[in-house]
Amino acid sequence: MKPPPLTREELVEIQNGNRRNRDIWRLLHDIRRLRAIALRARQYLELVKSGYEHADRIGESLMEELLKEPCIHEDNKQREELREELRKVRHGR
Repeated sequence: MKPPPLTREELVEIQNGNRRNRDIWRLLHDIRRLRAIALRARQYLELVKSGYEHADRIGESLMEELLKEPCIHEDNKQREELREELRKVRHGR
């Protein structure tokens, strides 16, 4: 059973209890950054749904931000490795 997502209040509580732990600080910083991206993605989707005429520009900005994420690079690398393995299998190598 997965634990529920942490709320902002829970994250602040964790931060307050671990002020001297550099690793916890880095994790909390990354969580804060990812939460901000999630909020911007929701705002973008709301603008698209409302028909806002400049939503495409905002979407492009959001995509640029997402493309900087390490998990995106890692996923792209993994997908390319899988494609290469499939090519080798298909060509009998």
